[in-house]
Amino acid sequence: MQIRTFAAPTLTEALGRLRAELGPDAYVLATDQPERGPARVVAALPELPPSGDTSPPPAELQRNGAPATPATPAPGSLAALCRRHGIGTALADQLARAELPGRALEITLPAALGAVFEFAPVQLQRAQRPLLLVGPPGGGKTVTAAKVAAAARVVGRNAHLMTTDTWRAAGAEQLQRYAASLRVGCDVATTDAPLRDLVAGRALRDELLIVDTPGLVPSDAEDRGAAIEWARAIDAQVVLVMPAGLDPEESAEMATGFAALGAERLIATRVDATRRLGGVLAAAHATGLPLAGIGLSPRVLAGYASLDPDLLARCLLSDDRRAATLLDDGFPAPVP
Repeated sequence: MQIRTFAAPTLTEALGRLRAELGPDAYVLATDQPERGPARVVAALPELPPSGDTSPPPAELQRNGAPATPATPAPGSLAALCRRHGIGTALADQLARAELPGRALEITLPAALGAVFEFAPVQLQRAQRPLLLVGPPGGGKTVTAAKVAAAARVVGRNAHLMTTDTWRAAGAEQLQRYAASLRVGCDVATTDAPLRDLVAGRALRDELLIVDTPGLVPSDAEDRGAAIEWARAIDAQVVLVMPAGLDPEESAEMATGFAALGAERLIATRVDATRRLGGVLAAAHATGLPLAGIGLSPRVLAGYASLDPDLLARCLLSDDRRAATLLDDGFPAPVP
């Protein structure tokens, strides 16, 4: 697998360079758009199949006389959509069984998604338990915490940010900068006891508490212990933040590990920076985690939306996931 890094003044330009050099088959592994310096996109290009004719034999060469299976699914079909997003056979078959026969894909896809997946948006206006955001390193937890806080403010709910991310350089400082721009409070906890005290100190305030955490690896015993302690210390609602564009098998295994740590919902990030959502769907399918929200833009303001079957269908059907297209096309606001 060929891995390349592309840098440009903006994330959009970096993605443009990626597509120009590697084409539409490249997987976006990670994106970074710091306040200072160029934006970067890390992408991988799968290895090409061996040379030679790999197309199926024509019908007259089939032993049973049956028509040959076409090399690619019919354009505009559910099978073609699943292939484009890297959706595995088992999940694709399940979606096909839930598909409404004789209807256009734009109409039948939301119904199929609603039948296969569970959707449970975070109730920003009414949630009482703190949100504890967990996920792999570089998955977008910190900016997601800021986006959820901004979305809560939009629906009239005060928000307060907290972080336990003292493991990486400037981890807490990044969230504090977001908090200052949103004009919300931000606290830093170093162990589970201060985190518990910080949450208890704000118990009488009608605020949505959002706790950012460092990137975790579920297979690591220390990481597992830290996540469990944080969740127990504050009776948190654990939300997995999963970046789009990862390999579906890797995503499913990773999500399974976080589900074992108590994750209750899944928020997909970096949907604007990848063309394939098979990894996110594989994660939700493997774990049964309800899909809660989606990150549509690197911008903090208006960059988060609650996820439902219609929005997910529109993301899957869209060939251009740039933030401007998604946000200006009538996508729903966060759920109160």
